[in-house]
Amino acid sequence: MILRSFGYVFLLVALAAFAYDGVCGLANHSAMTFMSVYEHWKILSPSTLAQAKQAVEGVNSYLWSPVLMTILVLPAWFVTMGIGVLLYVIGYQPPRPALPEGI
Repeated sequence: MILRSFGYVFLLVALAAFAYDGVCGLANHSAMTFMSVYEHWKILSPSTLAQAKQAVEGVNSYLWSPVLMTILVLPAWFVTMGIGVLLYVIGYQPPRPALPEGI
């Protein structure tokens, strides 16, 4: 139940990120462009981005550049939608079968 709830939250965040990208495209009278997770993170909290980069590079410098940056440059709505669907599927419990009448 909790994983499904977090899945719903991530799906709502994905919808909000997609809507934000669409509104920005309409406001700028340009083609629709998608902001990456990295750009959102840089705008919202640049200090934690720097701390995360430093912490990951402290473990292994190879992890940040090719591995994590591959994910961070993807559109934010795509990443959060993937996380939301994954959490929803992991937390899904099939409904109990209905009991026949007379039992």
